[in-house]
Amino acid sequence: MKVNMFEHTIVLTKKEMTAASHYGSDVYKELQNARRDYPGYEVVIVTRTVKTQRETYKGLTYEYMEKYIKAHDDEEKSIWTEYMLLRGTPINPADELPVAYTYSQMKVWFLNTYKDIAEFYKNIA
Repeated sequence: MKVNMFEHTIVLTKKEMTAASHYGSDVYKELQNARRDYPGYEVVIVTRTVKTQRETYKGLTYEYMEKYIKAHDDEEKSIWTEYMLLRGTPINPADELPVAYTYSQMKVWFLNTYKDIAEFYKNIA
């Protein structure tokens, strides 16, 4: 049970409300005390929403991406060069060191580049 001072409510879960409906129970006494302390507050029951399952890409590591790119880069290493630049590792040591992408950014880039892998992971979930 929570008291929301901003919205002037006493907030209970459905489970707490069921327990409070039993006269003399601890939750009943707690609710009565809260109502006595906050007489103008409304008693509200909250329902919790179930979180939707996120798309997960278990096994989609940098190592996996690198092996996949090396095996499927038919354009004379153009995708590999782009991958290395995004990782912050230039192919030519004389080149300026670029800012590396985060893993999340790399994952999005990889899945956009290789649509078949994105479809594969969608079918797994």
